[in-house]
Amino acid sequence: MRPWSSALVVVVAIVVGAAPVRDAAACIQFYGTDLKGHGFEFSGGPPGVIVDALNDHRDHQRRATAALPAMPAADDFRGRSDYAAALVYRGDARGAIAMLEAVERDHPGEYQVAANLGTAYELAGDDAAVLRWIAEGIRRNPDSHQGTEWLHVRILEAKRALAADPSWLATHSVAGVDFGAGALPTFPTAFPPDQDLATVAVALQYQLHERMGFVAPPDPIVADLLFDLGNDLALTTTVEHARAVYDLSLRYGPAKPLVATRRASLPPSAKRPWSVPPEWALALGGLALLLVVVASLVLVGRWFVRRGAATRA
Repeated sequence: MRPWSSALVVVVAIVVGAAPVRDAAACIQFYGTDLKGHGFEFSGGPPGVIVDALNDHRDHQRRATAALPAMPAADDFRGRSDYAAALVYRGDARGAIAMLEAVERDHPGEYQVAANLGTAYELAGDDAAVLRWIAEGIRRNPDSHQGTEWLHVRILEAKRALAADPSWLATHSVAGVDFGAGALPTFPTAFPPDQDLATVAVALQYQLHERMGFVAPPDPIVADLLFDLGNDLALTTTVEHARAVYDLSLRYGPAKPLVATRRASLPPSAKRPWSVPPEWALALGGLALLLVVVASLVLVGRWFVRRGAATRA
């Protein structure tokens, strides 16, 4: 192989090896701020996404306004359960209860029937029956609703506690997670059984979305759940996410005074990290590549010079 062709092979190998490789499946990145006011990049969605998701009840509205299907046959227990669910969406909780109780008598043990009875009884205001049927639904299918029904039980227990003591929320959390009493949330030291920050956030978002489809503000239980979701997001996501959810909690008030305090105490959004304009980055990348090529040529040239001198000697 000629000396110049050998040098060209080496240079091509170096250039190809140094060329940047783009990940076609790279995550979309956003800028956020942590509780210390430091900016960072994260791959989750912007704050508005979570608020929009909590408030998106278009499916609920479609079901509430849809025409009722034909009454199923008496021996079609699945059809009658679905028909009762349609009654719930249309606001006829008592009619749904009568039909579901009949289905349960004739065909006991179905999870869907227990779950629908729980929702229907809650909308009818019978909290004692709700707890019985939600607990039965969990027994029949512990993984239902993404395993978040433990929080539904706590919501029902909170409603009963508030009925007995209207000031109960001043010293308690519906979710049972203590984020501290300071101006900023702190990491909890205890959780409900088998839960952590991640699963609590999932449960809060799932149960809030379901509940906010039926419950309009003001509602102190929803306000408290949103407060804890904001606390969770402040610790695990960004202060921008927490601020948006705190605002939603205040809208669902009466909320705890600590909600407004925490919202005001969040650090301002950090300025975006220093970055090079795209055109500068391209120019600097080209310059760096050129320097690599030149340095490679010099090194290869010196190697051939030394080799030639050794051969002549």
